[in-house]
Amino acid sequence: MENRFNNTYYDHFSKRYLTEIPEFVDGVNYMMRFVTPLKSYTYLNNSLTITFIKQGSGQLTWQSGTKKKIKVKDDRFVVVNADCGWNYQNNLNDDLDVLSLVVSNEMRKRFNFYAVASERQLLDNPFNQIDGDFFYLENSLSANQFITGRTLRSIHERSHLQDFNWLSPLEMTIEVLKALFIDTNEILFLSKKVNAKKRTTQIETLKRLSVAEEFIHDNLMKIISLSDISTVSALSKHHLYDSFKRVYGKTPHQYTNFLKINKSIDYLQNGNFSVNDVALLFGFSDYSVFSKLFKKIHGVSPSYYCTAR
Repeated sequence: MENRFNNTYYDHFSKRYLTEIPEFVDGVNYMMRFVTPLKSYTYLNNSLTITFIKQGSGQLTWQSGTKKKIKVKDDRFVVVNADCGWNYQNNLNDDLDVLSLVVSNEMRKRFNFYAVASERQLLDNPFNQIDGDFFYLENSLSANQFITGRTLRSIHERSHLQDFNWLSPLEMTIEVLKALFIDTNEILFLSKKVNAKKRTTQIETLKRLSVAEEFIHDNLMKIISLSDISTVSALSKHHLYDSFKRVYGKTPHQYTNFLKINKSIDYLQNGNFSVNDVALLFGFSDYSVFSKLFKKIHGVSPSYYCTAR
């Protein structure tokens, strides 16, 4: 089916198709779908933005605070909190296939109240708003690994259906906010495992650990060293080792091998690769090491999944 969003910017709230991306207005909610070679865009208003990149690349720069930069790429989502703007730069001029939400402060504050209020409070003050101490982890995150990412991907897939225009953008935005709240609570729970007293230090450490975790997921077909992970996460090897183990229950090496072994099952069941081929694909030069590790994790040898086809 032809993509109805090619070379156009569609806002699902207003049901408008535009040739240029709009200047977002304070106090207004947006749900944008587009597939265009967007060169650059700067957003300075203080609204929560949630963006799912189905396909594309570029760099996002925060416009306040540390001016931090992150790279965006396929099947990732990015959350930018309401207290800072951002700039997107597409140096390759590649097409971006994007679903992006801009959540007004009123809607964000109403959801904040709903998320923490008791049933009695919701009945007594149904239209209350709170700003609250809500902080969403700002990073380029894999859609597979978070409820928010999977929810955004589901909406992106629904956007191709003929009845998408009849679906409520408000209800879908609430779906995303609920997913984001669940993910955030999980992140805050994990941050408390970090060996630090200040909450800001816990969160900053967890941010860097999430970079480490994403790096591992993105490089399973390579040999990953502790030095590599230390460099990309900006944590010393000792700090990385201790904090990673506290938060994820495994050392970086154990976590990497666990993911490699789990992912290797797909290739073993594929039928086009021998066990030795699969071992090499995932960076195990010694077949016996791969086989022993596989059996330790799954209780059976790799060949079990080959013969089970």
